[in-house]
Amino acid sequence: MVICRKRIFLFLNLIFWCFPVMGQHPELVKVGLIYPLSGAMSSFGEDIAKALPLLERRFNTEQSKYRFKLILEDGKFGQGSAAVTAAHKLIKVDGVKFMVVGSSGEVLQAAPLAESTGTLLVAGFASHPAIRTAGDYIFRTYIDIDRGVQQVAEDMIDRSYSQVAVITELSSFTSAILDSLRSRLQERIIFSDEYQLEEGDLKAIIAKSRAKKPDVYYLNITTPASFITLLTQLRKNGEGQTVYTYYTPSLREVQEALGPAQKGLRYLDFPDVGDSSEDFKVFLNEFEEAQGSAPNALFNFRTNYNAIKVIYDAVLAVGPNSARARDFLYQYDRNSATGRLQFDSNGDVKSLNLTLKTCGG
Repeated sequence: MVICRKRIFLFLNLIFWCFPVMGQHPELVKVGLIYPLSGAMSSFGEDIAKALPLLERRFNTEQSKYRFKLILEDGKFGQGSAAVTAAHKLIKVDGVKFMVVGSSGEVLQAAPLAESTGTLLVAGFASHPAIRTAGDYIFRTYIDIDRGVQQVAEDMIDRSYSQVAVITELSSFTSAILDSLRSRLQERIIFSDEYQLEEGDLKAIIAKSRAKKPDVYYLNITTPASFITLLTQLRKNGEGQTVYTYYTPSLREVQEALGPAQKGLRYLDFPDVGDSSEDFKVFLNEFEEAQGSAPNALFNFRTNYNAIKVIYDAVLAVGPNSARARDFLYQYDRNSATGRLQFDSNGDVKSLNLTLKTCGG
């Protein structure tokens, strides 16, 4: 009888010690990411590629219930069908139920498959207006460009510009800007022409625009390098009119290349985000120490960080179920890398907008 009791005691002790060990094995959560890693806009994916090992390590050391695996694929800025291929691989092969996607072209390609499969997708730096109606599983931490174009159009009208020339470097988000400008400025646009991504010789398009004698330009540019080329050639050809554009004048590489040539230029800049979250401040410092420099585009780095972080927060709060995570994000209300972060009924970030600034003003 004593021997039997001892055996039972030993057996119960074995159960007691073994089951906690078994419970300590974290559940694997895969998060797929699609960013431009090659081609014209690869610099916007470089910071993410550098940040992911740091983020993955942080996620897996500050909690033990889940093991996060961040899987990065090249979406080539939405050129060709690269983002479609990447999304199919992540969802159908890797089995992810959570995705973070970078640019507008990449999001618009990946969103249909994500929505149809119930895969939660958060857009990190996509500005295209169509994203706000892409589906219930599609969220965005970046600013809808239509909010900024409205400011540009109103400013041009207030300043009595009536002969507007628009030159567009073709991409998903510049096509959206062009559509928005046309709807708001209508007959004020007396010239509009497009050229292919990274086309170098712009003499012909500049000659055509000069012939129309515009009183103002909107340079609807995709890449910083193209903006530098186009503005330089415009100025060399004697075009001294006011120029409007998107964010490129705020970039260090553009400021260094153009210097005083940018004076007087009007551009949509990223907002002052105020006080960011403590977790982002710590992570930014960790990133800068590891890389020896700041991110290439800090605001984009912030919104991309937010896109990844909200998925992490959702999984910790409701588990790795994409439907429950989706519902959690519609109620999300936390401090973030861009200040207070909430989503509206379309999954778009609230309370962020672009600001219209003047270079040297």
